[in-house]
Amino acid sequence: MSPSRRTGAAGLGLLRKRLEGFPTAIWDGSGENPYFAYLALADALLVTADSVSMISEAAATGKPVHILGLDGGNAKFARFHATMRAAGITRPFSGRIESWSYPVPDDTARAGAALRALVLKRQKRS
Repeated sequence: MSPSRRTGAAGLGLLRKRLEGFPTAIWDGSGENPYFAYLALADALLVTADSVSMISEAAATGKPVHILGLDGGNAKFARFHATMRAAGITRPFSGRIESWSYPVPDDTARAGAALRALVLKRQKRS
């Protein structure tokens, strides 16, 4: 497991306590972060609902992305999660690792197309 910078000492302590007795490896922040290696080697990923970045990076692998729900959130997060579920990329974690596939999002192409459309629209106004 590779916690984010926002996890903090209290969050890490809770994770260690809850995972006690399970075969786990929790990165302690020393040395190089194994996060990208975890993404590459995993068969499926479990990601907390509070990190759009980590969910997006997990989605770029094409592997099943299970979302661990958390209390709180806001309308922006709710829309993001609804979009990811509707695309078949994520599913709420039900306590079991499941397997599914989906077309890997190509955000670079989508962003490029949006920028191109904006440029063309501005050129037409000039």
